[in-house]
Amino acid sequence: MDVLEASQSKLLTQIMSDHRDTSHNSDAEIGEDANDKSRPPTDTTHIVPPPPPPPLHQQPRTTSSRPDFEQIQTAHRAHVDRILRGCFLDATTLRLVGGTIRKAVAACDSFCGIVDRLLAAGSWGSLEMEQDVGALKGVITNIREDFEGHTSFLFRTFSGVQNAADGGAHARALGQLLLRMDFNRFYSVGGGERYEEAAQPHPQQPAFYAAARSVRKAGDGSGGDGGSHDAQR
Repeated sequence: MDVLEASQSKLLTQIMSDHRDTSHNSDAEIGEDANDKSRPPTDTTHIVPPPPPPPLHQQPRTTSSRPDFEQIQTAHRAHVDRILRGCFLDATTLRLVGGTIRKAVAACDSFCGIVDRLLAAGSWGSLEMEQDVGALKGVITNIREDFEGHTSFLFRTFSGVQNAADGGAHARALGQLLLRMDFNRFYSVGGGERYEEAAQPHPQQPAFYAAARSVRKAGDGSGGDGGSHDAQR
């Protein structure tokens, strides 16, 4: 939501700025014309009547106080581009990490589907419910491991990109995202075997994966507590 709100704010600011600029220019032109008409003639003996106005089809078009279509179209195109980049939906990001993001979301969808089926099956604590949970235990474990592997890869990748940036707007935006992903320090502090497994090469590796992985290893070199991920949660 932060990406959408920030981009919409920039769009409205740009459109209103163009509106104020064109409106100010129009008011200035009208004021100059009014001042010219209010000036008394210097020579009252030779007053020449003003010429009749030209026909409507020959009158010049006045500057509108509203931004034209091209300005709105340009601002909207920039607005859409910002949203695509902020939501990782632009072509470059989709090619690098789009598959991993889709797999992480698919894991969430699979888990929600299992919970929905269990809730529809019966009340908690019943024999049927316990049997269903026991049968799905392995499936849920696989979903959890897949989700943790994909999100760990995204965290390492985005951390490497942020560290390689020069502290601009994109680095600050990534910092906010990483803070929310790692709000309980699940990825940055939790060591253990599961984290080491997640640190193995991923099937979809962007070009900067090696640098991102080295950054994470350098950060972990100070020594972790070796606790499990479940303990960090």
